[in-house]
Amino acid sequence: PQAVFEPSFLDVVGPLEILGRMLANLERAALMANDLEMVEWILGLALVMPSADFGVYRRRAKVLAGLGRVADAAALWERLAGEARDDDVIAHAAQAARDLRASLN
Repeated sequence: PQAVFEPSFLDVVGPLEILGRMLANLERAALMANDLEMVEWILGLALVMPSADFGVYRRRAKVLAGLGRVADAAALWERLAGEARDDDVIAHAAQAARDLRASLN
């Protein structure tokens, strides 16, 4: 499908938005190449972005667990549970951390 050009495509964006887009593109490319080590590294960079949200934590924890780094994935969920302000996110992150820790037993 062809995209219709919109004048808003030319809107100026800041350096953090550009970096966020670059990281998203790199993540997509690494996923397509099935390079989970690279995906994990890229998501680590994405986590220090001010715009990092629940989805970035979730994706990185999933990749860490997929790489066999279950304790690191649990620690990441625990970090989110300690930093989040939303009660639902806190509850989800804490439960995910408990589930991962239980799988280590």
